Formats: sequence, C-alpha cells, structure tokens
Amino acid sequence: MVKIHPADSSRLQYLILTITRKDTLIVDATGIASKTLRTIRNVHQIDNNGEFRDIHATHNLDVLYIIEQEDYPALAHDLTTPVMILLIREDDEEINTHQTFKIDSIRDPTSNLIFDHLIWLPVMNDAPGRRPYLHRFLYALGQRKALIRRIKSQAKKRELTIAEMELLARSLSNPGNWEEASDMHYRVWTSAPDYRDAAWQAIRTSIYTKRWTQLRILLTLNPVFIQSQDMLDRLRKKMNQLPIQERIQAIEELFSKEVNIKEFMEEWISSPPTCIKDWTSPIASIASDDTPGEHIGTIHHYLIECGLSNSADELQQKHLENFTNLDFIVSYASRIETHDHTTQLISEIVNEADDQSLKDIIRVIRRVEKLETLVDPNLMKRFVSSTDTLETWMIEWALNNNDKDGLRDLLSKRLKGTVSSLVESLNIARVEKNEDYMITLLEAISSAPEAIFDQRLRSTMCKDMVTYSDPSTALRFCLESIAINPQDAEAGRWAMEAAVGTGQSMTILGTADIVLSMRNRSQHIPYHTIAIAAAREGKIQYAKDLLKINRLNSNIEAQRLRIGIRYHLDKNMEDTLEEVSNTQEKFRQDHTILIYDGLANAELGNQKLALSAADAIRDPSEKEALRHLVLQRIGKTKMAKTSLKELILDGGEVKEIDQWIKDGCTFSSLAPVMKPRKKVPKRDNSPLVSVIMTTHRWNDAFEIAVNSILNQSHANLELIIVDDASKPADVKKYDRFLKDKRIIRVREEENRGTYSCRNRGLEVVKGKFVTFADSDDWNHPYRIARTITRMEQRGFDLSMGRFLRISETGKIQFNGQRLTQFALMGMMFRTSKLQKFNLRFDERARYSADSELFERASNLFGTSRVDRHEKIDILALFHSSSLTSSGKRAIDWMGPRESRIRYVQGYRPKHRMIVKNNPIDVEHFSPPCDDLSDLKLTHSMKRLRKAFGTSLHKKSEEILSIEETDDVHMFMATYPGGFENLHRTIKCLMKQSVPFTTLTIHINHDEAPKNIPLDPRIKVELAVEDLADNGKFAYMSDKKGYFLTVDDDLKYPRDYIERMVEHVNQLNRKAVIGLHGATLPAGPPISRWSEYLQLRRTHMFNRQQSTYTLQSILGTGTVAFHSSIGHPEIEDMDTLRMVDIHFANWANSNKVAMYSCPRDENWLTEFESTNERIWDQVTQMTQMQWEMTRALNRTSKWDSTDSITGVKLKRGPLKSIADWHHRQLAPGMVLPSLNKWKQLPENPKVTIYIPAYNVENYIIDSVNSALNQTYDNFEVSIQEGGSTDGTLQLLKQHFGDHPQVILTNAPSSIGEATNIAIKQGSGELILQLDSDDILHPDAVKKLVEAIGNEHVCAYGNFERIDETGELIDNGWEELEFTRERLLRAMIVHHPRMFRRDAWEFVGGHDESLENAEDYDLFLRLSEVGPITHLREILYSYRQLPGSASSDSSLLDRNTIDVVERAIERIGFANQVFVATPNINNSRQISLFPMMMKD
Repeated sequence: MVKIHPADSSRLQYLILTITRKDTLIVDATGIASKTLRTIRNVHQIDNNGEFRDIHATHNLDVLYIIEQEDYPALAHDLTTPVMILLIREDDEEINTHQTFKIDSIRDPTSNLIFDHLIWLPVMNDAPGRRPYLHRFLYALGQRKALIRRIKSQAKKRELTIAEMELLARSLSNPGNWEEASDMHYRVWTSAPDYRDAAWQAIRTSIYTKRWTQLRILLTLNPVFIQSQDMLDRLRKKMNQLPIQERIQAIEELFSKEVNIKEFMEEWISSPPTCIKDWTSPIASIASDDTPGEHIGTIHHYLIECGLSNSADELQQKHLENFTNLDFIVSYASRIETHDHTTQLISEIVNEADDQSLKDIIRVIRRVEKLETLVDPNLMKRFVSSTDTLETWMIEWALNNNDKDGLRDLLSKRLKGTVSSLVESLNIARVEKNEDYMITLLEAISSAPEAIFDQRLRSTMCKDMVTYSDPSTALRFCLESIAINPQDAEAGRWAMEAAVGTGQSMTILGTADIVLSMRNRSQHIPYHTIAIAAAREGKIQYAKDLLKINRLNSNIEAQRLRIGIRYHLDKNMEDTLEEVSNTQEKFRQDHTILIYDGLANAELGNQKLALSAADAIRDPSEKEALRHLVLQRIGKTKMAKTSLKELILDGGEVKEIDQWIKDGCTFSSLAPVMKPRKKVPKRDNSPLVSVIMTTHRWNDAFEIAVNSILNQSHANLELIIVDDASKPADVKKYDRFLKDKRIIRVREEENRGTYSCRNRGLEVVKGKFVTFADSDDWNHPYRIARTITRMEQRGFDLSMGRFLRISETGKIQFNGQRLTQFALMGMMFRTSKLQKFNLRFDERARYSADSELFERASNLFGTSRVDRHEKIDILALFHSSSLTSSGKRAIDWMGPRESRIRYVQGYRPKHRMIVKNNPIDVEHFSPPCDDLSDLKLTHSMKRLRKAFGTSLHKKSEEILSIEETDDVHMFMATYPGGFENLHRTIKCLMKQSVPFTTLTIHINHDEAPKNIPLDPRIKVELAVEDLADNGKFAYMSDKKGYFLTVDDDLKYPRDYIERMVEHVNQLNRKAVIGLHGATLPAGPPISRWSEYLQLRRTHMFNRQQSTYTLQSILGTGTVAFHSSIGHPEIEDMDTLRMVDIHFANWANSNKVAMYSCPRDENWLTEFESTNERIWDQVTQMTQMQWEMTRALNRTSKWDSTDSITGVKLKRGPLKSIADWHHRQLAPGMVLPSLNKWKQLPENPKVTIYIPAYNVENYIIDSVNSALNQTYDNFEVSIQEGGSTDGTLQLLKQHFGDHPQVILTNAPSSIGEATNIAIKQGSGELILQLDSDDILHPDAVKKLVEAIGNEHVCAYGNFERIDETGELIDNGWEELEFTRERLLRAMIVHHPRMFRRDAWEFVGGHDESLENAEDYDLFLRLSEVGPITHLREILYSYRQLPGSASSDSSLLDRNTIDVVERAIERIGFANQVFVATPNINNSRQISLFPMMMKD
C-alpha cells in the first residue's frame, strides 16, 4: 500500500484519481467515483467504523465524486498500472481561468512515486458546480465525442459560458472538424479579446483552415504572435503545402502594413513570372516602397497600363533618388525595351559607370539581349577583354554576337571562373533547347581542352555529347573521361547511353564491362539493354547472371526480361514461375509479369492460378486477352471464343466478327465475312475523315483491309489509296476491286516506301481528321466513330487504340511486353494540327517512322492532347517475313534490333528538345541505317566531329588458329606457404582439354613438396635465391609458343588452356590476355597509395565479362600470350611481390596491349587457403605500398583507353592531360631545374640551433641530447626568446660556460629567434632542434652523411613522445621525398639539416610568419637544390598541448599562403590556384588550373 501525498498540496482544492481494472482502490467514507470505477471488480468504500462495503452499484455518470484535502491521508493505492491524477487548483494571481491545461509529472516525496499523467486544471473560486468539472474531466480523459455531445446539448437550452465554448473548441480541434473549431475559437477570442490563449488557438486554427483574412485580423490585434517562432513554423508548413499560385494569393490576402513577415515578402517578390499577382494588394504597395527587385518594374508597368502614368513617373523618380544605381537597375531592368524612358535612364547609368560598377551592373542584368540594348559595344568589348574572371554572360555575349573567335580567345586566357561559366552555359543551352548555341559552345570548348580536365565539365559534356553528337564520337568522349578517372560513374552512365545509341550489341557489352566494374556505378545503368545485347550475341548465361545479380537494382524492363528469358528461350515454365516468385513485390502487379505468370501456369495446367493471374491485371484489354489465351491453352475452346469476342467487341455486336469467331478465327476466314456493302451509305453532317492506305503489291488481305474501312459505322470518309509503284498485274486487280466512290487513288511511279506514300496521301486529304490503315489489317467497324467521339468530346489532337497481332491460325501473338499493342499504324490526327506544324512522316525511313512521328507529335502537342485508349481497333496479320518479324530490323520479344535501336536513340534526344508548339525538322536527327558505318551524320554531328577531331580506325578481323607446332608452356612460382593447394592446382592443369607441353614450377625454397606428380612435362626448379612470383618469368628464354603463367591456389577449369589460347589467337597473338586486371587513370603515374586505392578500377577474375577489355595491369596468375611478342627479363624485376606491375611496365614499354578476356561468372575460382594473400599484405605494409607506387612510376604515362568502336579524338578529354607531367601538380606545371652547390669541407661543422621559450621542464634534456652527438664537429646555438618561466636561468646555470654552446636572449618571435640562432653560429650545415624535443645520438652524423655534396637538405624520421617522455608511436613519414609532393604537404619533418649557404641564398626564415615558417623555408630550399630523406628514426618529438602549431586556423591560412608564394616564385601564379578540397583537413592542399577556380 502506498500513501499518496501530492506535492504543493497546500494549494490544491481537490484531487481526482482514475484507475483501471487491475487496480484495487481503498478510499475513505467521502468516496470517489468516475466513469472507469464502474468496471473495477474490487472497489470498496470505507465507512466511519473502518469497515469496507461495496459501492459498485452507487455510481452514475452524471455525478463526480471528489476527494477533499483533509481526506488525502486515508487514500492509498496498490499500483499495478499507470494512473491519471487530476489536480484542481484554486484561482489566484499566478493562475487564471483561461490558462492552458498543462500536462506535467509529479514525484511524491514520501514514496518516490512518479505520476506520468498529471493534469493541472485551474478553476474559479466561486465553484461553478459539478458539471463543469465533469466536462473538464472528460476532456482530460480524452472523451471528446461525449464532451461535444454534452456541451452542444446544453447550447440548445442556454447560452454557453466562455469556459464551455473553449472546451468545445478544444474538443473539435482535430483534422475532421478544423472549420467548426476555428469558428468556435474565434468566438471565444471575440468574447474575451484579452485572453491570450484564445487568440493563439484562433490563430492556429485559422492557419489550418486557410482563413487568411481572419488570420490577418488576429495578428493585427495580437502583434506579439507575429514574431512567434511556433506561429511562423506552422504558417510556413501550411504555405509550403499549397501550389505556388495559391500560395501567392494567400500571401497577398494575409499581408498588411501591420502584418509584415519578411520571408513571405521575399517569396512574393521572387515568385516565378508565371504567377498571377494582384498589383493593387497591400503587399505590392509595401514592396514597391523600399525593396528593390523586378517586381517594381512590373508595378511600374501596371500603373502605366492602367493609365496612371503620373503615378508611375513619381514612383520611378522616388526610386531614382532613394535607390543606388545598382538597385535601380535591378528593379527596372526587366522593363528595358518596354518603356523608352526607363531604357534611356538605365543606359545613361550604365555608360557612365566605372569599371567596377559596370561589372556589378552587368552581373545583375546578365541577360545579354538587355546588355546589347544598354551598353555601347566598344565599351563592352573593352570590358570583356580586360577581365580577370570569366562569367557566363560573357560567353552568351560572344555567342549572341557570333564572335566565335572572341569566345575562343576568352577560353584561351584560362581565366578563373572558366569552368563554372562553361558548365552553367551548357546547362542554359540544354534548358533552352538551343541546339546551335550548344554546338557552338562545344566547338569552343574543344579549342581549349585544358578546361575539360575538370570532372564537372567533363560530366556535363558527356551528357551533351550523347544528345548532339553521333554515338561513336560521344562514346569515345565518355570513355576518355573514364580513362582520366576510371571510377567516374557519371561518365559511365552516359557512356552506356552512347553505346546503346550505336545499336551494336558488342559495343554495348564492351562498354558495360567497363561501367559495371566501377565501385559506385550509376543508378541509371540499363541492365535490361545490356542483357538483351548479351542474348543477341548468344551469351544467354551472361544475361541470366547479370539480371540475377542486379535484380534488386533493376527497373521493370529488366524484371520482365529476366522472366522472359526463361519463358521464350529456355521454354521452361517451372523456371519462369520461379523467376516470377523472385520478383520484388512492387513489380508483381506489372501486366507483363502477370502475363508470364498466366501463360506459364496455363502450360503447366494450373488453370486456377493462370486465370487468377489474368484477373489481377488492371488493364481490361490485357486482362481479357490473357484470359482468352489461358482458356485456349487449357482446352476451354468455347469459353476462349467468348472471351475473344468480349475482347474485340467490348460488349457490342458485329455480325462479321461473330461469324469469324465461329469459323475458327483464322485470318483468311475474315475475307468471306468482310464483303463490301451493296449500297454506299449517304454522307451525313458528321466530320469528314480521311483514311490513308498504302500498297506496293497485291496481298490476300487487301480486300479485308479495304472493306473494313469502307464498312465503318462512320460513313463520312474518304479512303486515299497510295500505290507505291505496284506491278501492272497488281494494278489491274486494284482496278477491278476499287469501285467505291469514296476511294481516291494516288499512283507513285517509283517505289518510295510506306512513309513517303503516306506523306503523299497527306497532300490530298480533305477531312477534318486523318488516320491511316495498313493494307493487310482488319479495322473494327466502330474504330473511326468512337475515336472521333473521344477526340471531339475531350479535345484530343491525336488518338489511337490497340491492335491484336494474330497468326494465320488466329493465335494472338505476345511480343514480350503486351498482348494488345498500341496501334501506331492507326493513329488519328486532327488535320489542322498536322497542317499547322507541317507534320510529316520521316520518309527517309523504311521502318519505325510511325513511332517517331507519334513521339514527335506528343512532345509538340503536349501529353494532355494525346489519347491512347484500350479498345481493340485493329487485327493485324503476323507475317514471318515482314520487316517487323525478321532480319536486322525485326522487333521480337526482347524489343527492337540494332538498326531500330540506333534510330530511336537518335531521334529521342532531339524530341526532348522540342518546345511545345514549336516543331523540329527530321533533318535534326539521322535516318535509320542497317550498319553504324552507314550512319548519315546531321549538320550538328559533322560540326562536332570536326571540332573534336574524330577519326576512325578499323580493327583487324583476322583470327589465327592453333597450329600443331605451337607448344603450350606454363610457368608457376610457389613457396612453402603455397604448398597447401599446389597439388590441387596441378591436378586441374593436368586434366585440361588441350594439354600443356611443359609446366615449370619455380619453388622459393630449397626443397620441393612431396605431392607434385611425377610427369616428364613437369619441371621443378628449386630457388638459388628467393624470386617470389618473379620466378614465373625466369625460365622463358629458351622456349617458344604460348606462354601461360599460373598461380598455386586457383581452380582452373578443364577448358582453361583451350580458351586462353583461343583468346590469344583472337587478338592475333599481339596482346597479352588475362582474367584479373586493373585499370589505372590515364596520365602521369600514381604517386601515392591512397590515390591507387581511390582511382584504380578492378576487373575481378571470378566476375563475368563479355568482351575484351583493355587493362593497365593483369594479374600474372591468369595470363596468356605468345612468345612472338617477347617476354620480360627476370633481371628487370628488381623488387619482390610486384610481379604484376613489373609485367605491366614491360608491356607498356614494348607497346603490347593487355586485355582481360570474356568469361562466365565463376569460370575460374580460388581454393580456400589459410595463408595470407599478397594483396592483404600490401594493404597493411607501408613499405610494400611505397615499393608498389615506385614500380608504377617506371611507366611515365599510363593510358588504357578502350576505343571499342575504333574511334579516336584529337581534341577529346585525353588532350586535357597531354601536358600533365606529375599527378601532384596541375596540368602544365613544370618545376624549374635545380642549382649545383659547391663541395662542402670533408668534416663540415654543424650548427644545431634551438629557439627556446617557456620550456623549463624540457630544455635541459633537449640541449643535452644535442651535446651528446657521436659527430664531433658541431656547436649548439640557443636563442632564448624572453621566457616568463625559469628557462633562461636554467640555460645559464647548466650551459652558460659550455664551450660548444652559444646562448643569447631577447624577446623574439619564432621566426626571429630562429634567424638569430642560425646567424650567431658558424657551421656549414644547420640542424633544427625544438626546445622540448630530443635528438638521438647518431642523428647529426647520419644526416651529414646523407646530405653529402649533392643535397641542400636531408631529413630523417621521428618518434612521438608524451610530456613524460613515454613513447606514443613512431610518427609518420612520406616514404619518398619529391618536390611535387612538398607543394601539396609539409613532408620535411624532424630532424632536418640544411646547408647554410642555401639558407642564406633563399633569405632565411620569414619572420613575418607566426607559424608554417618551416614549411615556407623548405619550399624555398626545394626550389634551389635537391632534398633527400633518410628513413631512420633519429629524433623524439614531444607532443604537448599549447604548442606553436595549436592555432589551427592561423596555420591553415599560413599553409595556403606559403604554397601560393611558392607557385608565384616558379611562375604559375596566374595559371594555378591552391585549393583545399577536404573540408575536414584544410591543410591537405591540391593544385588546380586557374580556370577551375570559381
């Protein structure tokens, strides 16, 4: 039992406790009751004698029992569930009647009990009675519906009190009753205007109900809420939910002089020009007073339009006086050329401005057509020519003035802002769909390829090259971009687009092999297109694996294809259903997938499941078509016919179709039932429809086609038959048959193709509508009538229905996408639209031009004016020999073949450029062609080919075969750690389909393992010295034939030798073939391990690949080549465990290409091993990483750009790195040559200098470490800089009389102290020692030896120690010093020794620098002589808080500053800028061309 003593009980008048079923409540005689007590099983009341009695039956809902304060001690409660306490306070000066209910918690001090549901409810002193308490208690308990009923019931009897209205308003405040709640809160506020909470509730609900006028009144009279963040957040959230036009109107309604909310004012001002604004609204008046912006010009124009010219002039004069020139132009520039006076005013301001003001003005106006009106051309030309920053408007200026030379000149200056301006200009051209602007801009960029070094620009250009260039040039451009950064996913995305545009399956697959090997490939990879290309090339397993691996990342087309392969190619219904079940849930209701589901189940006899799949399809035509096929396949012939009738007639009646279905649905059986009407119906007042039909030769379905048109229910038509040069015998047949007066015949003298004939027919049409019909199709009798109805009633300009393609036997054909296909051959146009835009078919095409016209018209008209309905309009006969069904131009279940793909990929980007109601000509894209080499280039394509220097290089088609005289020699290197799987690997090699001639095994040990098979072809070589994997190449010189190097832990498939030899022959024995490769970035070699990890692209041996992919490096465990190209010499492999790189260096130096070859997923696998692999060792060992990067640097330039299509560019992305000499520098940067220095004395004197300041705890140890050197000719020079501790006293005490110590003191900065200490010494060499660090005994001796006579500086390695001298770690090091790397980072660390004469030559330490002065010095020293790195720990660096380098922000600034000075000294200040791309470490510096600076 727990006693309850609520806190602050002295101020409580009542306490009400609610409990639940599981609680037992004990109360005193006064009792307690609530709604919930009636359901409690064990509730008792304590009488005056202390006895319990049952009170279960005494409660009712209208009575509220309370516990008064004096009864609290008698109340106890056995708590098993949470409770709710209602504490009712008296009204006093702190709490008023209208205070908001407050939910809080209270802790009982005696029981440590926390009540989580505590509600404070203020009441008035005059005790309003029991019912108000009950109302408030119901509200607290969440019984809002009951409370609303009670209060509304009272409202019918009497006027509600304010408290009751407030409770009602609160109870109504939920999403279903906001309007009523808002009304009630507003009533409460009008009744008690000083009641702040009522005002807030009224404001809140006004926002929710979008009552902007009411909200303006509330905010005007309660201004404190205008600054309320809560109110602003709610208002902003509601505004953001509104459409832009409604939001602008709401702002206008809300705004007033008193309600002036800045952010909404800004939104109103900056809203799109398409928004309709009320220029008479208060916000317009307020905005025009003192806020510059384009809206002022609009208001000024509005006043003039309303005939208020005087008011407009007064407004403008006020702004002219009060605004700055810049603000005035901002406000009125939009009205240039609209009002002469305004134009004159602005022109005067512009032409009188100084250069800086002119620059600011131009940046504001930006719109070139405005600039041309305002600025004198000579002034503009002078300004542009003298600028140091390129801006977007300058590019636009040059283009608009057709000043191509001027633009090229601008780009050649390599100004800062060049790249960002080019990117913006390209984006503008793309948005504005300005093709000429785009081509001219791309041409200009090609003349300044240095700009393309920037990946942002390359990515932008990749996209535009795909749109405007021919696919081969675009693909090469993208591949060169990928060559510069092998992990460039954006370039990879557009490379795939370009590859698809070629239409060539092998090109698509070759590009995919590159793109799919990227770590973070684009999300837009067309896996289905890649898989289709693989299937077209017979690589079915590749397609299956690709779609399976990427199933979760694929689009709906890939999901359909994955299932379709099992259905159409494997013809395995069980596997088809399994693939359906593996489909993600979000795709399961796709109609195509459901069709596969239904058809596969029907084949397996699963009737219910098949019909269930059909029922799940939402498209009614697709649903009925699938039902028909399912019923047909399961033998329900009668039901299948009924379903077919329902599909075609859609509930209507057509005798001919009824008869046709009864006759077995064969296409030829349509002929007898499709007889022409004996009497031609009279034309009525319905619109005339022109039907164009073309024919080239008589066909058996011609009568069906013609009669199906003539028998249309819509009789007011003309049938224009265009004869495409048919033979005379066919013409005679036409003459006998075509007697109907509605037929108009047009004869072509030479065969021109269907689309040319349709255009000929369009020249003679007279109808309001025009449609087309093929000469071998049946047209539904209601086709024209119902299409016209839809177009007339709904305002469509283009409409088409569906068609069924059926075989001669009447079977519906499934194209892999749909059963009922959209009837492009039966499109109906509004003739006026065709004539207005001169829309015609692309008559250069013999196929797909109907698709092209439909898509072009859809873009032109807008989707709202185009109709595609689900009714079956046409039955089309399937011809196995038609263009659609066979050959290169066919469309099968996977989609169109390459010539159609090429055509579609060519016209679609141009269609996207169409502006509504602004057509393009078909000459903007290439016509169809059967071969890529026959592609007819558009004018834009020709311009871009010329600009980028596109050239074609045909690949050799010659393939060599295995000759009997060619031996197969295999080479392996192993060691005891590799013996684990050696016998398994040898066993795989001995079971090959093509046997090897010899297998030479180099063993890096003095004893061979016992399990090597005894075979005369196997020769074991025990190592005289450890050659590691280099041993694979130690025994090649006396052999000829095919060379295969292998590893000791791989499971080689049985056909490994056979396949690898075939691959070598496939490439004419002129290349190296492998399975595992890496592609390095083109350009100078990688110099750091981090770059290697980041930039290289890996092609794993166990991953599938479909083509030969050019590689930089091949893993020598899977390499094959022919001896005719030579082989590397073992003597050239001077480091171990780097054999792959040594081999790659040999191949590069001998111009031997290296390719990873095609293979299936997991064709080659690894044996499990307990030994650590070399790659794992490299990732953990800094020394090996350094050796690897050094080995990579033996090749001066890498380039693994795969041409794929045989195209090369003279001025593509690779041109941008042609002058890139070192990866640590910007392209074009070359460091100057170094000075030679005089020879030092045989035993040069060393000055060890120590600047000292406040280091009393460490200075003695530091100086002693300098004095304890094993080198004998040295001195210690100490400059004490005015310490405030005991540093100076200690120095004098311990070293004041020491003969090798020079001690001076004076207040000084770090730079001053350093220079003083060095100058007062006399050594030829100088060594720096910080006053809290320790110099190791051999440091001076070893550094003197390292510096020799060749170097101006030598430095060693250091360890880090803490304040007590305990070791922290071995510090860090850049393994090899390079001048280039020093420009990017301060790598010359302690201890460092340098020549005095070199120090004096460069001017000593810069005393103006508070830190980074050492970095500055070594940058200057590196410019005059070589520096060397001794990789030994010779120094202990003490890591202390509060050191000179602790001011990181100052150090960051100084670091950048000293690098910029260095760049200026070597002559690249105007060509290179310093950037810190890593925001987490601003001292990680990069050097970029100036044109990349924004």
